[in-house]
Amino acid sequence: GHEITEFPFFTFLFADLHAHLIALPFTLLVIGISMSIILSSRGRIPGKVEDTARLLLLGLSLGSLRAINTWDLPTYVFISVGSVGIGQFVRHGGINLSVIYKTGLKSMLVLTVAFIAFIPYHLTTVTYFSGIEATTNMTTFNQLVSINGLFLFLIASGSIYLLRAKFGTLLSGLRWLGRGTLNPRVLSSTEICLSLILLLALGYIVTALLKGFLGGALPVSIFLMILVIAAAFRKCRQEMNEQPVLLFASLMAAGGLSIIAFLEIWRIEGDIDRMNSVFKFYTQAWVLLALASVYFLYRIIPTIRNTSSLIKFPLIGLASVLVLAGLIYPVMGTRDRLRDRFNGNVTPLTLNGYAYLEGTTYSDIKGAIDLGSDFEGIKWLRENVKGSPVIVEGITPTYRWGGRVSVHTGLPTVVGWKWHQEQQRWGMKHLVSSRQEDVNSIYSLPTAAAELIDKYEVEYVYIGELERLYYPNDSLEKLTQGLNGKLSRVFESDSVIILKVSR
Repeated sequence: GHEITEFPFFTFLFADLHAHLIALPFTLLVIGISMSIILSSRGRIPGKVEDTARLLLLGLSLGSLRAINTWDLPTYVFISVGSVGIGQFVRHGGINLSVIYKTGLKSMLVLTVAFIAFIPYHLTTVTYFSGIEATTNMTTFNQLVSINGLFLFLIASGSIYLLRAKFGTLLSGLRWLGRGTLNPRVLSSTEICLSLILLLALGYIVTALLKGFLGGALPVSIFLMILVIAAAFRKCRQEMNEQPVLLFASLMAAGGLSIIAFLEIWRIEGDIDRMNSVFKFYTQAWVLLALASVYFLYRIIPTIRNTSSLIKFPLIGLASVLVLAGLIYPVMGTRDRLRDRFNGNVTPLTLNGYAYLEGTTYSDIKGAIDLGSDFEGIKWLRENVKGSPVIVEGITPTYRWGGRVSVHTGLPTVVGWKWHQEQQRWGMKHLVSSRQEDVNSIYSLPTAAAELIDKYEVEYVYIGELERLYYPNDSLEKLTQGLNGKLSRVFESDSVIILKVSR
């Protein structure tokens, strides 16, 4: 389904500044504030100023996600509201009308702040795809565990550990059921229902995996959600000191698993199969499952020494294999990424993002382009141009060297990369094609160039090796001659000429 399955190490290694990368620190901030709200609820006497400050800060952080990476918002609304509810549950020692009322009131405060703080953005932003639709593809079991296997294993193991006493009781109860009677002292009615749900879920997941029914990720995520909820239900009243952290870890685990299950049924509207749906949401799932799994590991470790060898050694062995498997990518993936360079050259360690340009040749379908020549022009623009004047540069088919000047300088251009521009302006994508035609006319039709330059308020015209490959030389020559004084040369090297527009 063309899925792009990301996780933070890949995101940073690939170094592509997508919205979900920019939003990552803010999502962690929301998680941190949410945890602070829960931990502060341990005190029975609330501090109104501190509590209100946390809620306001949570609302501000949550609201930023709508502007930075919209599809983070539903997930972290769930985490935020869930944390407020857990905080009230812990503070009041259970669920009652007061807890429900206060949870609703405080959640409304958070959501209101989230909206009002960014109301200029909400009033002016335009979104063409804001819904969901039925999915086109599903995730297999192997695909799921290749990305999240370690976390799922730790969450499952930790949940089973927390339920360990009830599994023995359950087996005892089943023996009574087999005899046609039930000892009421063995299992309560709630525990019987919960145990039957677990058994049904286990039977479903085994059947689903064996038959390939509904893919693999859906039954696994549903079963683990039930397991996590059962463990939280079982332990939250027994371990009052652990209650806040247990419930928060369970909330994160349930959130991550819900994302995986969600994508087995729906996808983002207008997607290419599930490409961007998985691209956006699996990073969220990875973060939540990773954080939750650490807590469940913390619950398991103290008991390993006293565990039966029949369980201990397979558990340690499987965990070790999963950890070692997870370490393969940071080592081998980094090596392969470093080797993925123009001309096969590995650049030295540097923080200079322009280093790859020097001494590099790009093989375009129309001919070779010396990237170092563009670097000279790009460097001049960065050092000499003030503000954000509009530039114009040649365009190419997608996934080529077109758009390189605006990308490397941050200056606005008449039209950027066609596909991204169309995706982000779907209802106006005809204007993208119109702008492309106008850019081609600027470089190909000198008689129309002056009018089009004024139309888009262009201040700099860039001519490099790319433009010479894609446009007629005689037309470019007329531009360099100045269009009757409209253009003047402000930079010139062996391969690049930059012209400034006179007004």
